[in-house]
Amino acid sequence: IHVRIGDVPQCTPSFEYFSSAIEKTSFSQGYISSDTIDAEICKKLIEKYILKVINMDEIDTIMFASTCKYLVLSNGTFSWTIGFFGLYSTVYYPKLKIQWHGDIFVFPEWHEIDY
Repeated sequence: IHVRIGDVPQCTPSFEYFSSAIEKTSFSQGYISSDTIDAEICKKLIEKYILKVINMDEIDTIMFASTCKYLVLSNGTFSWTIGFFGLYSTVYYPKLKIQWHGDIFVFPEWHEIDY
């Protein structure tokens, strides 16, 4: 799971989005990465799904995520990059509620979650 908050918290998908996407998977060990890992939404996700925090630099985060079976993305190009390199992953992304970047989630095999 990648949770993008940073300088655009108003664009961060809701807990319900992440929970809905996670519930569509059958993971045995879950991981979470965020630019704001101490945010309440991250804490709730970590607690509810017993997620392990991935605290790496950007390149290592993308490389690690590319090995995951399921990817739950946030808005933004960093999340998109994680999904792009997840060639053998099932990718979930949020339906855009606030347009702050272009329509980047254009891969038909990716799964949009309306929340």
